[in-house]
Amino acid sequence: MYAVWEKNTYTNTITHWKYVGTGGDNADGTFLKLGTNTFTAKYADTVTIPSNVVKSVTGHYNTGLAGSYWGTNTWSKKDIGSTFTQPAMNVSMEYLYYPKKVNVVFNKNDGSGNTLNQTFTYAESGNRFGYNRDGTPKWGNNSGQFGAWDRTGYTLLGWSESPSATTATYSIYSNVSDSWINTKVPDPNASATVNLYAVWKLYAKIVIVPIEPNAAYRENTDVISSFWLVNISGDDYTPSTGAKVVFSVYNASGQKIAGETQDFVAPNNDKNLAYFKWRVPNGYGGSNVTIKAYIDDGPYEYNHVERSYRVASFDTLTTPNTSYKDKAPDGFRVPSTTFNNGTNARWWQYSYSGGAFVKKDYAVGNTVSNVTLTTPTNPTAYTSNGKLYMKSGYGFECSYTHSMASISGYQSTSASQSVAPQYFYALFPEYNYTYGANQCRSFEAVSGRKVFVNATGMNRQHFTPIYYPDGEYKFQIVLSDCWTPAGMLTTYKTVTIQIDGNMYDDWYVGRK
Repeated sequence: MYAVWEKNTYTNTITHWKYVGTGGDNADGTFLKLGTNTFTAKYADTVTIPSNVVKSVTGHYNTGLAGSYWGTNTWSKKDIGSTFTQPAMNVSMEYLYYPKKVNVVFNKNDGSGNTLNQTFTYAESGNRFGYNRDGTPKWGNNSGQFGAWDRTGYTLLGWSESPSATTATYSIYSNVSDSWINTKVPDPNASATVNLYAVWKLYAKIVIVPIEPNAAYRENTDVISSFWLVNISGDDYTPSTGAKVVFSVYNASGQKIAGETQDFVAPNNDKNLAYFKWRVPNGYGGSNVTIKAYIDDGPYEYNHVERSYRVASFDTLTTPNTSYKDKAPDGFRVPSTTFNNGTNARWWQYSYSGGAFVKKDYAVGNTVSNVTLTTPTNPTAYTSNGKLYMKSGYGFECSYTHSMASISGYQSTSASQSVAPQYFYALFPEYNYTYGANQCRSFEAVSGRKVFVNATGMNRQHFTPIYYPDGEYKFQIVLSDCWTPAGMLTTYKTVTIQIDGNMYDDWYVGRK
């Protein structure tokens, strides 16, 4: 007699668990039991892990694994649809369901700033564009700004899933609902990426355009910074509009050192000039300053612009004393070019009077007068027909007065519209009219006149080189750092001395 054996039939159980974070009924309270399914199989049969029993759990996805099954006293995982060999025991399986996630990519869409990403999870509280789950701003502040985003002349309305949309589908800080997350992640997917594009509205009627200064700002001087206010709308900006432009200046440490708020006017589809005068503090030479401006237009502040500039030093420069030379330096030629004389600055600006815009043209210039040359160490110098005659190698002193001049046909300026020259020096032909240490000579004010600064061993003299040839010796007085709304005005005054011989002619007995 032979035993007849029949394979045992075992009942396998599938338990479905939904991740809830807290409040579950499993061992650690993180999963909620959704129910069970069973199926039978005989010992040693090849069993396919079933997929037809996967539950549809709103806002959740199946992990794609059969969870854990019992075999050989270990827990292991197998994919749904894979197979296993039925052990001599009932098998317990777990299907796990996790919340769906949506990764939202916020595209600036022609705005300035960085592309931002934020992930939203189903069944989590506090899902909101630009905010953390605890209700604190992630990038925004509920004031219409999203992070550091900006677009000149535009206001951020919200978001659309189309980059060409003109109306917003979602508000800037839209609340994210569970139903929206579930809709954006189709079953059986775990997550999805949604691209949202900024929708900008052309609100800013006034565009600020900084006017680059034509020279460096100098420490310990008053300067003027200018801007165009471009009215891109069809509306006139009159005094009754109440719009303002706000200026401010910051040092390299971020400390505000100057600021001013002004009313302005601007005709529709036109522009107007705006500027403000401020002082560069002493000791700022070689450092940076940042100038900022924006429009305050009632409830809106927009068009924040800024520019940074390097500050020049307020240097006092002297030229060296003369020394023995038997000939001119190699390559020396008397320069034939001097700088332009009689320069002036011109600009225009709208005002509003009598219910109409009035365009006014302004101009300002500088004059140098009462130029006096003296030769304290030159016994043979003389003046003829108003021109100084002297031998090369000797020194001369120079003094003069200056004033700001109005220009015929233009409006005169006020103290707020221009700054008188503040930096004075002389350029010399032997140095090819170059500005720099040991090449030019600074002036200072003494008794109402500008005179050469003192230099050790030379007092207030500039010594001409012995090798300078006979003929006209032309040096230039320079009036600088005269700031206007049109930039810095530099005025040049050419002074001519007649060179006749050299100082050796006064000090020899005979010639061989």
